Amino acid sequence: MENSGYKLKINKKLGSYAQKQSLWKEAIFRWKNVIKLNPENFKAHNNLAVAYEAIGDYKKAEKEYEIALKLQNNSYVRKNYEDFKSMLKNKNNKKLKRGKNGRKSEKQL
Repeated sequence: MENSGYKLKINKKLGSYAQKQSLWKEAIFRWKNVIKLNPENFKAHNNLAVAYEAIGDYKKAEKEYEIALKLQNNSYVRKNYEDFKSMLKNKNNKKLKRGKNGRKSEKQL
């Protein structure tokens, strides 16, 4: 087996395992390695987006979802991205509602 093919396979397996175990930093490391070896792998970009989302790095998550969708307009990736956008919208709405209860809203910060 070619060395880069072996590295790709190992990083995919370890990325999936890390993600299942909620080891997000390890998952990010592995999915980045997969992308270095195969930049057109839309699944790796999607999985990297999920990991970024899990640690709260929403800007990077959004970027990776968008890359994944450009590479492959896949219904699974599209659903993840739509759920992500919905979560962000709900999160922002909750922040604004909290502002009405005496806590600082985004505009007051």
